[in-house]
Amino acid sequence: MFDVSIGDNNNWTKWVQAKITVWENEPGDQVEYALVEPKVSSDMPLRKWYQILCQRNPHFESYQRPYNNSWLVFDKSVPLEALDIHNELVTSSSSTTTPYLALTVHNYPKDNSTSTWVPLLVGYTVIILWKKKLLRLAITKDSNNNLIYMYEDYEDDISLTDCVHRSSHRNFFHGLIHYLNIDGRVSIPALIGLNILEIVIQLRNVINMTFPNLFTQVKQAHNAIVTTNRIKNKMKRKASSLCENLENNISTSTTSNTVKINSGILISSNGLPMTPKSTQALVCEYASELNEKRNLKKKLKRTENKLVEHEQAMNPFIVNLQENKENIESKVSNLIQESNIGTTMLINTDQFLRLVLSQPCSQCFTMLDSKRQYSVCSIGFTFKVSITCDCGKYTEYSNETSSNFSLAVASSGLVGGINRQSLEMILATLGITQQLTKKSHHENQKKIFHPICKKAEESANKALRLTCEYIKQINEKILPVSFDVSWSHVRNANQASGEFIFSKKLDGYPHRPILGFYFVEKSRKCKKNGESVIVHKGNHDKSSRQMEHAILIAILQKVTPILEEFDLLLDIGIDGDLESNKTLGTVAIVNQIFADLKHVAKLIRSKIVKNVQWRSFEQVIMQYFNGCIYAAGARKADKEIDTPSEDELKYVQVEGLVRHLCGNHSLCWPEVCWIKENPDIELKEPNLITYTENQRYAFRQFLLTIFQLPKGQGLVTEIRTSSNESFNRTKLVYLSKLIDYWKSFAARYSLAVIQNNEGIANLLEFIYTVGVGSYSENDIINIRKIQEERQANRERNNEKLAQKTKEKGEKILNQRNELESFDFSQELVPYGRQFQKRIQQYEEFTPSFACYIKNFSTTVKCICCRSFPKYTSSGLCKLCNYYIQMGYHDRIINESYQPTSKLPVQIIPPDQFILQHIFQFSSFRLYQREVIQSYTQGQDVFALIQTGGGKTFCYAASSLIFSGLTVVISPLKALILDQVNELIKVGIPCAGLYATTGQSLEYQEKVFQEIASKMLKILLITPEKLMLNQGFRNMLRKVHGEIGVRFVIDEAHCILEYNHYRPEWRKLGCLKEFFPSTSILLLTATCSQDDAEVIRQNLNINSVNFNVIRSSCFSRPEIEYIVKKKSTCERNLVEIAKIVNEISDGQCIIYCSSPGICNEILPLLQDKLKGTAIGTYHGGA
Repeated sequence: MFDVSIGDNNNWTKWVQAKITVWENEPGDQVEYALVEPKVSSDMPLRKWYQILCQRNPHFESYQRPYNNSWLVFDKSVPLEALDIHNELVTSSSSTTTPYLALTVHNYPKDNSTSTWVPLLVGYTVIILWKKKLLRLAITKDSNNNLIYMYEDYEDDISLTDCVHRSSHRNFFHGLIHYLNIDGRVSIPALIGLNILEIVIQLRNVINMTFPNLFTQVKQAHNAIVTTNRIKNKMKRKASSLCENLENNISTSTTSNTVKINSGILISSNGLPMTPKSTQALVCEYASELNEKRNLKKKLKRTENKLVEHEQAMNPFIVNLQENKENIESKVSNLIQESNIGTTMLINTDQFLRLVLSQPCSQCFTMLDSKRQYSVCSIGFTFKVSITCDCGKYTEYSNETSSNFSLAVASSGLVGGINRQSLEMILATLGITQQLTKKSHHENQKKIFHPICKKAEESANKALRLTCEYIKQINEKILPVSFDVSWSHVRNANQASGEFIFSKKLDGYPHRPILGFYFVEKSRKCKKNGESVIVHKGNHDKSSRQMEHAILIAILQKVTPILEEFDLLLDIGIDGDLESNKTLGTVAIVNQIFADLKHVAKLIRSKIVKNVQWRSFEQVIMQYFNGCIYAAGARKADKEIDTPSEDELKYVQVEGLVRHLCGNHSLCWPEVCWIKENPDIELKEPNLITYTENQRYAFRQFLLTIFQLPKGQGLVTEIRTSSNESFNRTKLVYLSKLIDYWKSFAARYSLAVIQNNEGIANLLEFIYTVGVGSYSENDIINIRKIQEERQANRERNNEKLAQKTKEKGEKILNQRNELESFDFSQELVPYGRQFQKRIQQYEEFTPSFACYIKNFSTTVKCICCRSFPKYTSSGLCKLCNYYIQMGYHDRIINESYQPTSKLPVQIIPPDQFILQHIFQFSSFRLYQREVIQSYTQGQDVFALIQTGGGKTFCYAASSLIFSGLTVVISPLKALILDQVNELIKVGIPCAGLYATTGQSLEYQEKVFQEIASKMLKILLITPEKLMLNQGFRNMLRKVHGEIGVRFVIDEAHCILEYNHYRPEWRKLGCLKEFFPSTSILLLTATCSQDDAEVIRQNLNINSVNFNVIRSSCFSRPEIEYIVKKKSTCERNLVEIAKIVNEISDGQCIIYCSSPGICNEILPLLQDKLKGTAIGTYHGGA
C-alpha cells in the first residue's frame, strides 16, 4: 500500500490523493483502488486553496484583500442576521457589545469625515489561511442575543472536517490573537475581510433592509455601489460570452481574416482599449439605459393593464377609437417634429375653445352639449376649461402643461430688457389683453432673481479658472484685465456695477470673458408718517464717489483665492481718474496699475481746451500723446523689442514733442513721427519753430502738468477698457432708463454677464429652465438659429470694420512702402523707348502731370507731345510751338511728328519769345534778364531778388533755353507742389520728387520715363532726395552725360538756416564734386552779401565764375508803411477794426508774432467786425 499524487502544477483543481491497496496473492488478482479526501501537505502549494474550496462548495465566494492581495473565502451558506443592537450607530467601549466597527473602506462612501460604519452581523463566516493553517472564523449569538466570536483551526485539512482546535469568546476574536500569537501589526478586521468593498456592501444591505432609516445619508451612494457592482458582474458575464462566441466563430471559420461584429461593434479578443474614465462613462450610459428601459417596462405594464381593462369593458368600436387617439398623438408628435414648431405657440381664444368643446368625453364618448356642463377660469396668463359630463367624468383643459406662462412672461421682461408697460403694449398688440397686475408681475420676477445671480457668479468663476489655466499654458505669470464701473439709470436708485474683463480673446467664449463682477446699491428709503423708513437694505452706505472703490475691492476679494491657487499676479487697466493708490496699493496680487488711454486722453483734452495760450495745439498734442502710448504698447507686445519704461515714455511724450514741434525729430519714435525717417516732409502748423525759448519752456511745463497721472499708474500696456465699454452697451439692453422695478437691478446686470460669457442661446435656455421648464429639441434648434443670426450680423459688422481697418492699414503700409523710392539707377534707354511707345499710342498716354491740367481726359491736346492743350492753329501747345519757332527740332519728343519746315521761323531771342508767348508777359522785371543770360552762359549765379520779383520765371525761362534738364532744389514739399502746379499751367513739363509719401511707384516710374525721353524740362526735388538716394544721383549723372544737367537752389538761405536739423542742406557742396562743369543758380529774397559769400564757400563754387546779382532797392511802392506806437490791446483792436472797415475792395492781412496770438485775437476781432469773414492762417499749413 502506498500514496500517490495525481495532477499537474498548472491546474490545482485536478489534484487528488489516492490510496491504493494491492493484493498480490495470485497472478491475475484484481487491484483495489480507494480514493480518499486530500490534505494540505507540505509539498502541495497553498496559493490556490481558495479556488479548491469555492469549487467544492457553491456557497463559498473568494475575495482578495485590498492591502496585500491575499485571499479569504466568504461562507454564504449561513444567513446574515441583524440584532436589535444594530439599530444604533455606536461603538461600545466594551468589545463584547460593539455592533459596528469604524473602518476605512476603499471606494465606499464615508459616514463621517474619516470612516465607514461596518456592521458585525450574526452568521458572518469566513475561511482564511494563516501560516499554512486553514481557519474558520464566525460570528454567532447566545441566548441573550450577545455577539459570540468563534474560530476553528483545521490545520492543513482542506476538506474542513478535521478540526484540531475550536474556541469562542465574547471579546472580538481576542482569543484568536493569543492562539495565533498575532502581533499588533496585524488588523483583525482586515484579516477577516471587514474592509473589503463587496463584503461591506452585503453587510450593509442587511442593515438597510432591517433598519431602512439608519443610513439615510449614504443610502443612495450605497445603492449606487450595489448597482455598479451588479453591472460590472453582468459585463463580465457578457464579456465571457462574447469571447466564447468569438472563439467558436474563429474555430469554425474557413477564412483567415474573420471579422466578428456584434450590435454594430467590432469584437476583439483583447477587448476595447478604454481608459477608466471612458469605462465609467460607458457604465453610466448603460445604467441610464437600463433605468429608462425599466421605467418604460413599468409604464408599459401599467398601460397594458389599463388597455386590458378597457378592452374588457368596451366594445370593438371603442377599441378602434382608442387606437385612433393613439394615432392622433403620434401624428401630433410627428407634425411638431417635421414643422420645427416650438414648445409654445399663439392661438386665438375662440379657436382654442372650439377645439376643446369639440372633444368627446373620454369615458362615455358623448359630444352632446346637453349632457355636459362647462366652466372657464382665467388667472393671469393661465386659461383653464372644465367639462363635467353626466356620466360623472370630469375633464380639465389648459393652455399650459408644465409651463407657467405668468412666470414666463415676467422672465421675458427681464431677458428682453423692457419694463412692464412696454411688455403690456406688446402683448396687447398680440390680442393678449388680460394680464397680470404690477404687483403680481414683479412678484413673479422676484422668483428668479436668486438663480440668475447665482448663475452669473458661476459663469464668472468658471471663466476665471479657464483664463488662469490659459495663462499657465502660455507660461505667463500676469493676468491682464480691464476694470470699469457704470452707474445705473434706474429711476430713483443709486446703483452701480463693475467688472474685470480679460484683455484677450479666450477660446469658447463669444466675447472677452468677464472674470469677476460686483454691484453696489444704496439703501432705498421712503417717507412714512413723516419719518424716513428703509424699504430695501443696500450694501453700500457711503457716497456715490466711493462706489467705484467699493466695487473694485469686492471684485479683488472674489478673485484673489483663485489667483493665489494658480500663483498669478494681476495687471489692471482702470479709469485715469481713479485714485488707485488708495485702493490697490496694499493688494498683494496686484502687479501693475495702468490708466486707460481713453479716460486719460479725455482729461488731457479738457485741460488743453481750457488753456487759451495752447488750445490751438490740441490736435498736435493728442496725436503725439496717443501715438506714443500705442507705440509703447506695441513694443511691449513684441518680444523682440525692448519695452520702454514709464519714465522713457513720459520723456518722449514731453521732451520729444517739444523738440518735434521745434523741428528736431531725434527723440521721436518712427511709429509716431514719419518725419524722423523722411526729413523732407513738411512740419505742419502749429509748431514752435518761431517761438522763443521762454515760450518753449512754458509749453514744456504745460505738458508736464497735463500729462500728470495719479500716483502708481502707468501707460505702457495693451490693456484697454474698450471691452468694458462694449459690455456697457450690452448692459444697457437690460438696464434701460425705463426699467420700473428697482429691485431687478442685480438680476438684470447678472443677465448681461451671462450673455457676455455664455451667449444668447445658453442664456435663454437657462432662463426657460428656471422660470418655466425645459426646452424641446425643436426649441433649442430655433433659439440656436436666433443666436446664429445675431452672430452673423455681428460678424458682418466686424468684417466691415475689419475691412475698413485693413484698408486704412494697407493705405499706411503702401505709404510706408512707397518711402522705398523707385530705382532710379536703371538704364534710361529702355524707359525712353517705353515712353515713345506710350506717346504714339495716343489713347493710352497719360503724363505724370496730367492731374494738374484741367479736364485732361476731355481736352483736345497737342498733336506733338499729346500732353498740353492746343495753343496754335497748327495744333501745337506753347512749348512745342516754341521748339518749332526757334528751330529746336531735336527737342521734339514725339519721333513720329514731322514738322513742315526744318528752318527757324522767329528771329527774336529765345528769352524774349518765352516772355511773350509762353508766360505772356510784356516785359522783364528788374534783373530777370541779367540772371537768365548769366546763368544760360554757364556762370554760377547768386540772385537776390525781392519777394514777388519773379524768381521762378528766371529758372523756368532758363530751363527752356537750356537743352538739358534743370533740377530745382526746394526746401518744402508744399513749395514743390505749388511750383509744379504753376509751371504746368504755363505749359512747361515738370515734376516734383521728394520723400515719396503720397507718391506711388507708378508715378515715379512715369517721371523716370519722361526724364529718359527728354520730355521734362524741370525737376523739383528736396535736398534729401538728392543726397540720400545714390541711384537718383547716378541717374542725374547719366542724364548729364547725354543732354546736360543744371541746378537751381531755390530759397538758398536755407543752406544757413536749416543746417542744424537738416544736414543734407550742408552737403549740397558736393554738387560741384559730382557735376564740376555744371552751373548753379541760387535764388533768395532774404540774404546779405556776407551770407552770399558763406553760401558760395559751402557750395564749393569758384569765386572767379561766381556772379552775384543783387537788387539795390527793395522798395515796394504799392505797399504803404506806417509805424505807430503800440497801445493797450483794446485800443489796438479798435484801430485795426477801423482800418479794416475803411477797405472798400480787396483783403487785409494782419500779421502776429506767433500762431497762438493769432488764435487769441481772432475771437476778439470777430466781435469788433461782425459780418466780416475772418480766419487764421499759419505758414505751411
